[in-house]
Amino acid sequence: MDETQVAPRVGIVASVALIAVYLAPYLLIPNAGGDVGTYYSAGPVGASAIPFLAAVAVIAFLSGAQGRTDADVIAGLTLVMGLAVTALATLWAVTMPDNYLFSFPASASWIEWHRWLLLAVAAVIPVSAAGYARQVL
Repeated sequence: MDETQVAPRVGIVASVALIAVYLAPYLLIPNAGGDVGTYYSAGPVGASAIPFLAAVAVIAFLSGAQGRTDADVIAGLTLVMGLAVTALATLWAVTMPDNYLFSFPASASWIEWHRWLLLAVAAVIPVSAAGYARQVL
């Protein structure tokens, strides 16, 4: 495997994993659509931009990995997007009121650590983007 392809592939996997983690409450908690919407809208900015930026990051990483766009531009773009996603996830996770977490059924007790998992996965994106930037610059 080409050494310059590792970082963008890690970024792609992290971005797709972030989308999957974001969708988990919608898919795994039965009849909690409104509660999940309230959960994601908590805090000063909410979390709705996180999966959108992650999807754009997938496209950007793919574009760089396939050589369709200048690698320098993509390295910078993915680094900025990764930092933005991580900043949004951090702001959302640390400002989450506890009463939103306890509004879910007892069978969904995993929701208590969900925000920290989302933040951890989001943090992989700028790390992989920084690795990609280091390789191409």
